[in-house]
Amino acid sequence: MKNPANVEYVSQFLLAEFNSLQDRARAYEEIKSSRVNFFLLIVAAFGAVFSTILDISFMASFVYEALAITALIIFLLGIATLKTLIDYSVAIVIFYRKAGRIRKWFVNLDSEIEKYIAFDATDEKPRFIVRKGLIHWRGGELILLLINCFSASLFAVMSISYIFYIPIIIQLCLWVIAVVLFWNIQVSYIKRKMINAENSNWSQRESHFRIIEFTK
Repeated sequence: MKNPANVEYVSQFLLAEFNSLQDRARAYEEIKSSRVNFFLLIVAAFGAVFSTILDISFMASFVYEALAITALIIFLLGIATLKTLIDYSVAIVIFYRKAGRIRKWFVNLDSEIEKYIAFDATDEKPRFIVRKGLIHWRGGELILLLINCFSASLFAVMSISYIFYIPIIIQLCLWVIAVVLFWNIQVSYIKRKMINAENSNWSQRESHFRIIEFTK
């Protein structure tokens, strides 16, 4: 592109595209936070309703069933929220990758700026998969995963205890085991979704500028 006028027009256009992508990524991050906050409000509302039930005398005999049903509803809502967060996380990574492609155009225009840009000029980053110890931060929030673990475990243990008589100490042990199990299930689910996104045909097809190009 030798025409300076064309370079100026294209630069303005790409800057507008870059800013739009950044705005959309920030908007999706805000939506993720609002979804988590909304879920927490629902959990708090269920807690308030359950405490009200405890104060009603004729409902006292149904406390066990009410607690199990409440835990199940919270878990189902939590899983639905988690799936939504993962979808938004994938979209956010896509926005940042497309922004990286625009960053690459400016690096190609003037290679000197590569030393000063904050992020790699490539559409291969950021990765969908973060390092193992922080996998739950990609697509999920820690508090959401914990609530899902507790509610799912509570429903499972209470359901088993409702059918079979189990001493309270055994119930507590089962609950701890169930919490660990459901935690690993959720983390594995997030990891699998992100691996699928990383290895998808779209990801492979849309990565025009590999990071190897920038290895000195």
